[in-house]
Amino acid sequence: MKFKSHLIVSALASAALLSACSSPQTSPEEPVETTVSFVKSYDHWAQSGYADPIPDALLDLASTEMRDVLEEDQDWYLTGQVQQHGDVEITGTELIESNNDHAVVRVTLDASNVSVTAEGQETWVDYSKPIVSEFTLEKSNAWRVVSAASAK
Repeated sequence: MKFKSHLIVSALASAALLSACSSPQTSPEEPVETTVSFVKSYDHWAQSGYADPIPDALLDLASTEMRDVLEEDQDWYLTGQVQQHGDVEITGTELIESNNDHAVVRVTLDASNVSVTAEGQETWVDYSKPIVSEFTLEKSNAWRVVSAASAK
């Protein structure tokens, strides 16, 4: 009987090890790093006047749903000839919630160095206060931004 129970314990240990190897744990930094890369890529794209095509670096970080949002942004901003001038600075990040395939990251941005033109005219937008946004991410093979919204 001892021999059989040893085999069962060994099989369970092997299964646990195989499971751990096949679904690696997510580092808490991964969704934050993805969000920071997404924000920086979006910022660069905005400074280009939302040029076509949407940069691959940005698309690689976006889920299918977010790609649709980016295309809508592009259509809207190109129609109005919107362009951002100046860099947005990330001043803070916070991982709000996370598990192996879902995360929410809060990002604080300083856009006080930014101005925006539409159809060649300066727009009036008050960027003197920090912008706080929450990004929802999901992971299948890699972390992807699913949505972004103003933080409450």
